[in-house]
Amino acid sequence: MHSACNLRRLLVGFFALFSFSLTGVAADAADIADYLPNNSVIHGRVMATAVPQEVDSLTQKFQAAMQNDLEWFQAFFAENGKVHPIPYHPRIGLTEVEFRRYLELVADLKWQKIGAITLTIKHLKNGGIQLLSEGDTSPLNEIRIFPGKGFVETSYGNLNEFSEVSSSNPDGAIGRWSGAQWKKSERVNDKLVAVKLAIGKRTDHGDGIIYYDVKDFTHGVGENYSYVVLYPLQ
Repeated sequence: MHSACNLRRLLVGFFALFSFSLTGVAADAADIADYLPNNSVIHGRVMATAVPQEVDSLTQKFQAAMQNDLEWFQAFFAENGKVHPIPYHPRIGLTEVEFRRYLELVADLKWQKIGAITLTIKHLKNGGIQLLSEGDTSPLNEIRIFPGKGFVETSYGNLNEFSEVSSSNPDGAIGRWSGAQWKKSERVNDKLVAVKLAIGKRTDHGDGIIYYDVKDFTHGVGENYSYVVLYPLQ
């Protein structure tokens, strides 16, 4: 699905999002009206990280290790998905010094606009909400949010684990924000699939954020990407 260069950027994006240090409080349902604009259209910025050469070089080493030892990496991320910062292990493919340097670098990454997107908010008869993009197909097209029922439909299955989330770090890649999150993490035939969708509001900017993270290793090499959209709420 992705070129080697894009995969390296996606892996960097994964670690940068990992540094959000999100905290979650379990809840039964969500009212996401505060995180959507008053009209039925979202005019958003698709965001990605600017990757310095040093980060890219270290990511290539990490990527090579992951491709050669995919089963172990699946188990490692499944076990440490909620640990911050992620612990060091020699099988990551970096020395401990390189790994600490890598975490320092990605913690300082800032997200930049790589494109624009228009999403139409479609309210479904069964109470769901679907975001449909114009132009280039967005990963968000496949998603249906059921805020009153506490789950989200995706092509990877339903995300049934709901929580309220908050990132309180003003120096993080996106800054301080809070919102609602749905996720799942399971093994299918000993292969990991972990999917997360969060929608919220940035505290210091007043705009909305949608964060969609996919790690699906159930088919061959699998998919590993994060998709971030920022948009005005007015």
